[in-house]
Amino acid sequence: MPARTMDAWRRRCDAARVIECAMRDSVYDLTALSERLFAEGRLRPLAGKIQRAQDLSSLHADLVMATECLDALDALLATPPQDDNLTKSITEASLLSNAVVLYARATKTTSDERRGYDPRDKFSPEQKIVHQELCDLRDKAIAHFGSGGSYTGEWKLERVVLDASVAEDVRVGVATRRKTVDKKLAARARSQIEFACELFRQLSRRQIDELTDELNKLAAADAELVNSEIHRHPLNLPMVLTSSDALVRIRALPIEISVMRFESRLIAADQKAIPSHGGSVRGLRRSRAARLAAAVAIRSDTQLRPSQHRG
Repeated sequence: MPARTMDAWRRRCDAARVIECAMRDSVYDLTALSERLFAEGRLRPLAGKIQRAQDLSSLHADLVMATECLDALDALLATPPQDDNLTKSITEASLLSNAVVLYARATKTTSDERRGYDPRDKFSPEQKIVHQELCDLRDKAIAHFGSGGSYTGEWKLERVVLDASVAEDVRVGVATRRKTVDKKLAARARSQIEFACELFRQLSRRQIDELTDELNKLAAADAELVNSEIHRHPLNLPMVLTSSDALVRIRALPIEISVMRFESRLIAADQKAIPSHGGSVRGLRRSRAARLAAAVAIRSDTQLRPSQHRG
């Protein structure tokens, strides 16, 4: 893993609350744990808190990425005109559209793989107007063709025309104009997205604290149970965060080697804990690869030692 990425992840770990039952010098995939617990119908409160922590962190990651798109847009708008103005204008339009889509995805939509959160009751009346404008742009202009609903600008203009401006050369055609960048819209979007990003950061942190409390409560009742449950899902985090090719490399390994790579030692609950939370934005972007990598290891372990995975 690049040193910068790992250092950022560790700094966020250092600031987080600790899990008293955690195992030292190892990383474990709580997402894989929650999926197994849901499938087995056990420890549902814990599984639910793990899933909700992932959902809220994922929503926050979308908003961080939306902010980064606007940062890149501002930097591009500040550059002088170039010889290749077409490339510049297309890039500007793409960055603004992507920021709008990411904002709407985080604050409005839901899917089978991620529960949403409706933040509108946390918005001021003015923010609710901008929220609706951005969502309308996503729904009625960017993702689907249209004029943008409550958007007050002109996102597109199309007219069939009869051009008789040149004598003896009358022609029928279609005139089309598409918006590339609306600087006032970009300013409104930045204010809205930055507010929502901080809101979701706080929600994510609160949920992680609740998950930490749940783990510690279970550990106080039966530390061996919690340790044994978590220990079944070790994860080679440096490999996963290094690149999206990590899963391919893991799958290419023989089953026995894959299991040995993910094997780790169970230690007593009263030993030094590892932090409960971490993950840079880059790490969040790789979360699906992390889940898949853990699933490969679990399936391999099941083939070799099925008795360890009985409910």
